[in-house]
Amino acid sequence: MTGWRKLVPIVFVLLMAAGGVAAVFALKTLDLNTFKSDVVRLARGAIGREIEIAGDIHLDLSLTPYLSLENVTLANAAWGSKPVMLRLDRVEARVALVPLLSRRVEVSSITAHGLRLLLETSADGKDNWVLETPGRVSEMSGSVDLVPDVRDVQLRDVNLTYIDGASGQVVDVAFDRVDLRTDGVDSPLTGELAGGIGGEPFTARVQTGSAAQFLGLDPSAVPLRVDLDSLDMKAGFVGKVSNPADGFGASGDLRVQAPDAQVLARMMGIDLPPVGALDLSAAIAGDARAISLDGIDLTAGNSDAAGGILLELSGSRPTVSGWLVSTKLDANAFLPPPGEGGGERLFDREPLTLDILREVDADVHWSIGRLDVRDVIVADVSAHVALADGGLELDPIGATVLGAPVGGRLALDEGGIDASLRMAAMEADRIATLAGHGGKVDVALDGAVNVSARGRSLHDWAVSLDGYLSLSGRNGRVLDPEIRGMVGETLQCVRAEWPVENGIATADGVILNTDGVEIVVRGTVDLGGETVSLLVDTQAKKTSLASFAVPVNVTGPLLKPEIEVKTGEAVLGTVGNIVKAPAIVLLGALKGTVEALGGDAAIPDPCAATYARIQAAKTQKKETEPAR
Repeated sequence: MTGWRKLVPIVFVLLMAAGGVAAVFALKTLDLNTFKSDVVRLARGAIGREIEIAGDIHLDLSLTPYLSLENVTLANAAWGSKPVMLRLDRVEARVALVPLLSRRVEVSSITAHGLRLLLETSADGKDNWVLETPGRVSEMSGSVDLVPDVRDVQLRDVNLTYIDGASGQVVDVAFDRVDLRTDGVDSPLTGELAGGIGGEPFTARVQTGSAAQFLGLDPSAVPLRVDLDSLDMKAGFVGKVSNPADGFGASGDLRVQAPDAQVLARMMGIDLPPVGALDLSAAIAGDARAISLDGIDLTAGNSDAAGGILLELSGSRPTVSGWLVSTKLDANAFLPPPGEGGGERLFDREPLTLDILREVDADVHWSIGRLDVRDVIVADVSAHVALADGGLELDPIGATVLGAPVGGRLALDEGGIDASLRMAAMEADRIATLAGHGGKVDVALDGAVNVSARGRSLHDWAVSLDGYLSLSGRNGRVLDPEIRGMVGETLQCVRAEWPVENGIATADGVILNTDGVEIVVRGTVDLGGETVSLLVDTQAKKTSLASFAVPVNVTGPLLKPEIEVKTGEAVLGTVGNIVKAPAIVLLGALKGTVEALGGDAAIPDPCAATYARIQAAKTQKKETEPAR
């Protein structure tokens, strides 16, 4: 009896060994393709979508056994733009060997090759990644049970395409590799991604919640941290994803840093001129349809901004709304460089960079402490910015330009510009200084401008300018000693009415009165050709100045006119300076397209009397002309 008992364990071991050999032999000779219909039916019932396995199902019973499937496709939503949402060239799943004996497949790792994933939204806001009728694996009947206890996921050669159904915008992201790791279905996921967006290569590290949370088995919010590095940019996000099984929505803190903002613009598919280094931080929340940014702290080159905006992505183009405050905005980054060659010009021929106006629509209230435009510093800007279909409108707009308050409206698009602005008490000498002719006169100017123009460059605008310019100023001083000795010291008034048609500005009552002379200017300024043809008629109020009261022709280039004096050639240079002072003031105002508020009617205005006399003479001349 004792000897028989000793044989029992030996026989048991031999039987187990024989059974193991038989199991291995059975598995090696088993054609798993016979279970393909079960697998497909199980998956279809679990996700509510058609799935197809066009290739073979293969089991390799090596020391590290794995199950492989080839040519797997998952159907898109019924409303999708394409029939297939997901396509896999090959997927390999490492499985536990012993559970296979009881017809159970426990997956510990997955490696996928050639993944093509299409994510899209419909015009009415549906998401194709949301499953309409998801089931549960445990409820599926069949001969195979699936336990999705995946510990490692490795994806190779991945292409992700996102299509916005409302705007038609398409974003393509390519991943060379995606490696994810977890300790179980209820444990956090960590991973690393490498690929490219908009031609910019990047790597990213990800820390997030469990697979159970993403599958909807755990309803709690999913924590998410992403750290992205490209060759020229770093970005980070720390926050959470809410209800991932019902659609993607995220909230958290965003930080982006780049030595050149164009890197981020290329990733987003936006054409942006070189504006310099970028540093952005904000609290972000939203989904594929709308994103809000609060607590914005942005610097881009020489510009900055703070505030809060809402970015809506469901329209024909992104729409930005909200409010911004900037201490400084450098508009020169968006303007073409001053024209080179061809001599000195007021109006550049290079097209303005306006294509960016079609990238987004906007409705933003913006306050700017300092705005740099060429050599002009504009302060205290307050504007309602409306941008739609490539057309920009600032209405209302207020600012301080050269120390003077300016307000009104301005509309701009690829077809041209329409401006109606106002100003008060702008110092003429500051305008003249910009043109290199400062130090001549000191007078505060008021006036009115309402102009429109067509074309894509400043030169185009000058050629097609229509509207009018009206300027007036009183109680000024003549600063230049030489000019003061010829015309007097007190600049009693200046008045200029300049109707403009097709780029030709006509002097209609351009008057300058001092305590010594009265000057009336007649003629035209060709803004497109940048030439002048003016007659300056001077009348002396003092006998001592009678020798300087000579007619003067001003002709030639706008910025460097030629002065021709018919009599008194000895005073040519001095008379030229007399003419240039008010001329530069008026031309500078034309270039700036500003509108003035008007003067104080209670103060006697000798220019008004002269203007009335000129207009009366015109009326009388018309009445005496024979009828044609």
